[in-house]
Amino acid sequence: MSFQSEEITGLPEELGGKETDLLRAKEAIAGPVPLIPDQPDNDVELPNGYFFGGVMHTKAEVKELNGADEEALARTKDFADFFDRMVALGTIRIGDAVLTDMSMTDRQGALQTLLVGERERLFLAIVQATYGDTKTFTFTCGQCNSEQEVDVVFSEDFNVKPGDDIRPSYTYTAGNGDLIEYRLVNGADQMAALHETGTNMAEQNTVVLSRCILKVNDGLVPDPKGYAQQMKIKDRRAILDSLVSHQPGVDLEVKLNCVRCQNEQTIRFGWSDLFQP
Repeated sequence: MSFQSEEITGLPEELGGKETDLLRAKEAIAGPVPLIPDQPDNDVELPNGYFFGGVMHTKAEVKELNGADEEALARTKDFADFFDRMVALGTIRIGDAVLTDMSMTDRQGALQTLLVGERERLFLAIVQATYGDTKTFTFTCGQCNSEQEVDVVFSEDFNVKPGDDIRPSYTYTAGNGDLIEYRLVNGADQMAALHETGTNMAEQNTVVLSRCILKVNDGLVPDPKGYAQQMKIKDRRAILDSLVSHQPGVDLEVKLNCVRCQNEQTIRFGWSDLFQP
């Protein structure tokens, strides 16, 4: 990660704003593509993997996006669909499963079985294959308010989290004595939560819990959503924290020093920021 020496003007609004994610991604993907001096490694190792042919496959291959992919992405309606479609368009295979031989619907369905963090790894690898490993961002120092540029090297500055003790399921004993068995969040769970119209974060968490809780006291849950709503807040939070801590992924937070005042700054990027021109 390195700074450009000059200050700049025309700073875009805060990185990662939800309301502009799709617009910024679409504008950027139609913009000029930087030259890529070195071809990135298009292989991605998945911590958990994809089940195919009776075997879990963990080695994926991605590709550089082309004009047809750009047209397909431009037809998406929100950033959740943009993310999902891009992972499907850019992933060639996982182990013996050749995804490009599948229909787009089947391809998206297959990739939604991956853990959320595995999909993030694929997304970042597709960005690198398409646009290169380095991108220049703008930011304003929170201490001296100077506007400046920073070059972020994805492979060096973004921390790839391996995931902590990934297992098929985990257990938690709730305050009322219920023994809850649950699994990690996958792409289908995430898409279901994000596509709940007009929901807030708490309601989206209810959707995630209702899908990820497998059993209670060793029995199936007749009304998963109702059970998730009736759980005590501290029990919900404990399971949600566990889902986050065990999940692999990519940390898009970087720390840097301002070129003017030298104070340390923390910038948290959003996935759409990787497409800004």
